[in-house]
Order: sequence, then structure tokens, then C-alpha cells
Amino acid sequence: PHMDVATLLESEVPYGHRKSSDRAAQLKEKGNSYFSKSQPADTLRAMRLYTEAIFCAPWPEAEQRRLMSAAGNPGACLLGDSTQHAADGAAILATCFGNRSAAFYDLGNVEDCLVDIGYALELGAPVTSLQKLQNRRSNCLAQLKRKSNGGCHGNSVAQKLETVRSESAVCDDLCVRFTEEKGRYMEVTDTVPSGRCVLTEEPFAAVLREEFLLTHCNHCFKEAALIPCMWCDIVGYCGPGCRQLSWRRYHWVECRAMHIWIKVDWRLQLCLRVVSTLLSGALPGLGIPLSVGSMGVPSGSYEVFSDCEIVSTLVTHSDDIMADMVQKETLEKMCEVLARCFGGSLSRLLPQPSSTQDSSSLSDGSLKALFLHHLLQLHCNSHSVTTVTTEQGGGRLDVVGEVVLGAGLYCRTSLFNHSCFPNAICRFLGNSVSVCVIQKLSPGDEVTICYGPQVGRMKTADRKAELKKKYYF
Repeated sequence: PHMDVATLLESEVPYGHRKSSDRAAQLKEKGNSYFSKSQPADTLRAMRLYTEAIFCAPWPEAEQRRLMSAAGNPGACLLGDSTQHAADGAAILATCFGNRSAAFYDLGNVEDCLVDIGYALELGAPVTSLQKLQNRRSNCLAQLKRKSNGGCHGNSVAQKLETVRSESAVCDDLCVRFTEEKGRYMEVTDTVPSGRCVLTEEPFAAVLREEFLLTHCNHCFKEAALIPCMWCDIVGYCGPGCRQLSWRRYHWVECRAMHIWIKVDWRLQLCLRVVSTLLSGALPGLGIPLSVGSMGVPSGSYEVFSDCEIVSTLVTHSDDIMADMVQKETLEKMCEVLARCFGGSLSRLLPQPSSTQDSSSLSDGSLKALFLHHLLQLHCNSHSVTTVTTEQGGGRLDVVGEVVLGAGLYCRTSLFNHSCFPNAICRFLGNSVSVCVIQKLSPGDEVTICYGPQVGRMKTADRKAELKKKYYF
């Protein structure tokens, strides 16, 4: 199946080829039919259809060029004539944003309603809709004012959480140590009380599961009223900031093939984003190793290592994994898919051959080795990104379950060792992870998390077997 996917992906497909004003109009009309029923379940269905219509509609050419200019990467030269589809997109986009704002309003989500009204007006909403949009905006602002005056701080809490999420931080008392027995691990240098967050970081790269593409941001995994990628109809973003970051780091490489790419093994998707992000950040002064060999890692503060240096040197367990001939063949075929489909685009990020260039530069041949290196890393270094589901009852919010949103590769979180009886846990907000200690730690204590097998959930023999199978220890 991997080679079949490669054949499909190899063809040169222009950006924006799947955008269609006609298809967007059809989805909008279908959404209108559900919205007219005035039932909560039907309104939710209408909102989803309006989102699909927004994803399908061509984005205005001026906005496309503005994003490409701001991103400033090699994707600009791949655009070609993609903007030919965008001429008639603004009108249908404005209408769909306006209609979705009405659905949000009926569902009581005034914050997202206001966001959509802003987009509808910016994109040139029809004159016949202007009064409705202005009235709806006034009503939303009035509701928010009443909530504020009434002491309802739900929105301010959400804003505080988002502020925490956007700040990557590490406890001053946390450092990296190294021994031959443990490898790299995290240790505290001072007393740390229970409940303290010792590390918060965003992923080096992450992949959202397909079922959340219409509801969660493709870059940060935040649930939001999404705006679309300007060229494909598959992914959306919580705002222009995430859309620009995504495009600059990795999405320009995968965008043209997203309708097929989302169906392949998640490890392929994440590996491509890791390599794209790594190469996009290969700027002078970062000291990024361009070979796939190991690098000696001394003890000391985590600050001496850049994200790219850590990602380049995470363990691969290549001898253990590649000893299985079936698994070896599968992984090599996966890397062939990546090289065949995306090597041409990624080569634009590589140093061009010259007689003065040193031997550490990546050649076309070593690109496959780079893919394999990071694909092996994902086997034992990737983390499932989760969120809790809650329900209201008896005047309180109860946690009723946990949902996996996707997977990510985290530079510093990957340095924590496993314990079946851990003294720290991982918590996610969007795809930002926080590592919080759950017991008091003393100077010199190692900070450990659980990779899955945990005391009380599995028998000792089963835990050992699971860890050996997945993590090779």
C-alpha cells in the first residue's frame, strides 16, 4: 500500500486544486437546510457543514500572496498559477462565515460568533446581510458585557489557560544529567513541592487525528472556530498566527497532497513534519548537526541544547528495531515513500553542493537516511496528545474520559525516563504539554513519568513485556 500511495503523491498537483466555489455553495445550502430546523443537534450539523464550506471556498488571491510573503519560504516558487481559483472565493467565504456566526450565536458561543462576524465583514459580506451581522455583533457584545458585570469569569479563565499554553517554560531547578546506564535524564537541583509544574513546552512537530480536522487547529490542537488553509480543503487553524507558523515550518511541503496524506500511517505524517521543521530551521548559528550520527551529550542545563540538537540526537534503538526483518522492510518502504513524494520540495531547504562545502552537508542520498533516523525515533519518543472529556452535574464538572487528539514529538519531555511508579505526570492543553510533579522532590531526585505501563493497571510481568516490546528496556 505504501508504494500505491507514493504513486498517487508523486504527481505534480497545483496548490488550490481542490478549492471550489461551487462545492462550497452546495455545502452552504445543505447547512442552511439543517439550520432552518432550529434544533440544537441540527444547528451543530449546520455549523459543521458551514465549516466544510469555508474549507472548500477559494481564499482571495491578495491574502494568499500576503501569507506567502510573510512566511518567506521555498513554497512561494511552487505556487505557480494556484490563484486562478481564488477570484470568486471571497463572496462565498463571507456568506459562509456569516452563516456560521449565526449557528454559533444560536448555540450560545458568542466569542466564536464575533470572530466569524469579523471575517464575514472583512471579506465583503453581501449588503443584504450587513444589518443582520451588525445586530448580531451588538447582541454578542451586550452578552459579554453582562457576563463581565455579573462576575462570570469563564472567558478570562480560558484566556489565562491560553496564556499558559503559549509560554514554553522550564523550572530553574530542572537540569539534564547523563550516565552510561540511564542515558540522558531529568533531575532537580533543589527542593520541588508537589503540584509544581517543572516543564511546559510545545511540540517540535505534531499531527492531529483525522476526525478532529474540522474542529481543532491543525497546528496547536486548540478547539476553535477554524479558518482554512488557503490552498487545501483539509486543515484549518484557530487564527492567522497558527496558519502562518504551520505554513512556514511544514505545511507548504505536504499541502498539495493532504487529501491523500491524511490517510497514511501517522508516523509518516509526523516524520515529514519533523524533518520539514528541522530543515526549515537550519539557519546559521543554531549549530544543527546535518549528519544523522550520534552526538556526545554532557551533563548540565537544558539550555545548552537547541530544539534541533535534541531532536537530532534522540535515541532510535535502530539495532533492536531493524533486527526484525519485516519491520525493517516496512520502515525502509515508508522512507522511500517520503523521499519519492517530498524529496524534491525538501531539497530546496538543503545546502547546494559546492567544492567548498564540508562533508556534513545533506546530500540527496542521505535524505532517505534522515527520514529513517527520525522515523525510528518516533517509535519510542513520540507522545500521544490527549484531552479530557467532562460533563456538568451537581454544580461541578466531572472528568468522564480521555480522548487522543493526535501525536507529537517533544524535545525536552522526551528526556524524562519512565517509571511504573512515576513522580510526575504529563498534562496537555491543546498540544502543549506540562510536566507536573505529584510528590515532593529533594535535590538530586530524578523526575520520572510513565510511558504507559503503570503500577495498579498491569501486572509486573505484563509491564515488563510491554516496555520491552515498545521501548526496548
